[in-house]
Amino acid sequence: MIVRSVDGNIIGDIENGVFTKRVKGSAHMLRTPPAWAIDCRAFIEEIFSQANTIRIEEIESGTTYEISTKTFNRRKVYMDRGFGTQYYVPLKYWHQIRKGQKVLL
Repeated sequence: MIVRSVDGNIIGDIENGVFTKRVKGSAHMLRTPPAWAIDCRAFIEEIFSQANTIRIEEIESGTTYEISTKTFNRRKVYMDRGFGTQYYVPLKYWHQIRKGQKVLL
């Protein structure tokens, strides 16, 4: 299922309970504090009710960041820096999987 921001831009998709957003860190990672952000409307209306995991695939470094939707909801901070209202969660709450890193299942 495709997920769109309030202005209609595609921001990611939900499949098998995982919301996935593919981004360039140099353009999309929040710098102060270091964090990942998600459109407020999309999180409230679609992601929180239909996904149990949020996955950010940072395409420049190949690093994947994951957080449960419950943790995101608990740790989210509201912001509006001119790109629409968003929630962000600092990087320290995200699990990072670096390119080439083995994951134990």
